[in-house]
Amino acid sequence: MTSTSEETTVIIVGAGVSGLTLASFLRTSGVACVVLERIDRARVEVRQRAGVVDARAVRM
Repeated sequence: MTSTSEETTVIIVGAGVSGLTLASFLRTSGVACVVLERIDRARVEVRQRAGVVDARAVRM
């Protein structure tokens, strides 16, 4: 039996609460990941609710 090793990068679509939480868990576990977000960071940071986590988003 032969053993093969593969290296892969996980792509996460969306930098919301779920996407960023998943990215944090993956990086802590040593898994390479990239987070893709369609809205640029500058635009997100000037939004009125920037940095606010809605209660529905954390209910699991």
